[in-house]
Amino acid sequence: MYDFVKIRISEKDFAKNLQNNGLLEFTTAVNEKTGELKDGVYTAEYKDLKFTIYPSGTAEIKGSLHKYWNNGEHNYNDFHLSDIKDVINDLSQTFGINPNTARLENLEIGLNVSPAFNPDAFLNSLIAYKNTPFSTMKVKGQGKGKEAYLNQYGIKIYNKGLQYRQPDNILRFEKKITIMDCLKKGHVYLADLTKPEFAEHGLRQLWESYNEVILKEPVNKSQLTKPQLRVYDLALTFGSWQEMTRKQRYDNRRKYTEIIQQFGTLKLHETVRELLIKKGNVLSGISKKDTAKNSNVLSRISNEKRKRFERSVIVSKRYFIPPVETPEKRACQSCGKDISHQSKKSKFCSAKYVGYEQAHKCRNTNSNPRNNFARKLKRLELNGLLFDVKPYMYTK
Repeated sequence: MYDFVKIRISEKDFAKNLQNNGLLEFTTAVNEKTGELKDGVYTAEYKDLKFTIYPSGTAEIKGSLHKYWNNGEHNYNDFHLSDIKDVINDLSQTFGINPNTARLENLEIGLNVSPAFNPDAFLNSLIAYKNTPFSTMKVKGQGKGKEAYLNQYGIKIYNKGLQYRQPDNILRFEKKITIMDCLKKGHVYLADLTKPEFAEHGLRQLWESYNEVILKEPVNKSQLTKPQLRVYDLALTFGSWQEMTRKQRYDNRRKYTEIIQQFGTLKLHETVRELLIKKGNVLSGISKKDTAKNSNVLSRISNEKRKRFERSVIVSKRYFIPPVETPEKRACQSCGKDISHQSKKSKFCSAKYVGYEQAHKCRNTNSNPRNNFARKLKRLELNGLLFDVKPYMYTK
């Protein structure tokens, strides 16, 4: 859920204690001719976190909390609120960080989802975020992605499965906040990341930002009226969005969305939005054992790689946070309701507790997208389309 952070700490003696930590090997730039220090800045890295100490005594820590949880290796699996609490507890014990005074200057909020279609097809369909065009994103490894930056934050969408050579379709949607005021007025501290209400607020912002993403979707144009056709053609041209006022963009996006909802053949935007909402609700409120069926990547990670927080030195326990004990729960893989009281083999709501109609709906919600997708594609071959839909076919 949370990923990249930039933390600033100005507490007295913290930088000195950090330099004495046995897990960190600090280096600094030296003038080769004179042997003098160039800038007095010391840096060290540990599990994808970069520690920087400035001459003023201020310390900066930046990097991925998600990767830190995975021993600095990756962030393609799910990262629950309970996991975040474990990470912050570990940082407190290992490096003496006080979560209540460690101030956040940057924060990434993102979700990994597994759609039934190739994430590259979704990326190729992107037009704009609000009235800002998407540009190609630099991704480490073989990844492919698009990004759009505004004054206080940026939107990043990329193929996470491709980046880490995973067999599953993994699409990541991320909001990188560079000015914290756009998330919360006043200072935001590391301890805030452990609060459910803060997580819910961040997820709402993430979902609202996704609603501003504009992408081209295939429709059967012969079914559109002339006014609808004008709106549809206008929506597929980025220049038109760039020239619109905020009200014009709102009105045209609403009309375009209505056209896609009525005549869209794949409904890519709607599908991903539902996956993002579902995943966010699971990660923020349920233990990691309840991850939805569409994201089972974690199960393939070896036990050795899943060992958390192996360390040989604990610097300080002054700011120790008691480990969060999350009761083991299970949730319906369709609606997210608690089904801990049902059989351990249950994956969906049982008719015994919610009635036949609701239980039937939960099972259909999970299975219908898979069953209907292939039939839709076959029907599309008989109709004229704006562009080839073969790239959207499910690949495994």
